[in-house]
Amino acid sequence: YLAKNMDLDRSVKSLMDELRKVKKIDNLVIVLYGDHIVKGLEFGDGSSYYEETGIEYYESATYTDLFIYNSATEGFTYEKTATTLDLLPTIANMWNIDIDYRTILGSDIFDKDYNGFYFSEWETWQTDNFSYDYINDKIYVKDDYDINIATKEAHYYVDMKEVAKRILKLDYFKEE
Repeated sequence: YLAKNMDLDRSVKSLMDELRKVKKIDNLVIVLYGDHIVKGLEFGDGSSYYEETGIEYYESATYTDLFIYNSATEGFTYEKTATTLDLLPTIANMWNIDIDYRTILGSDIFDKDYNGFYFSEWETWQTDNFSYDYINDKIYVKDDYDINIATKEAHYYVDMKEVAKRILKLDYFKEE
């Protein structure tokens, strides 16, 4: 795992060094996003990972980092619940690229009205305000978020998942 990260670091450095030489570094935008947690490390309940990082067990599958680099952009850290679906609208808005939002599923992570949304294959859903364990029907609210509102929102996601299953099963969009 560490060797792979070192190799990536060296590759990005090499690219940036070459672009500096040809004076193209100002035209560079690098977007790096890990699409899953580290494979091969133990993340089960009781793993030392949680004690070492301070992350709570139910949140473990939701943490990957997004890095956006551009020489004209000041660095900052921004915590937001998001998925890869949110990358395109975020990047498009950062550089004023016109996209048709009717065909995009994600949202700009810097939109103040967006509460974030994440889902996993392990039936965990999360927003900036709560996490929902679909399998065990447990809701974990954050920062004193209203549990009743979180429950309503979680049940909405359950309903939408059921609608999606029915659309797939019935093949609603099939041409006759």
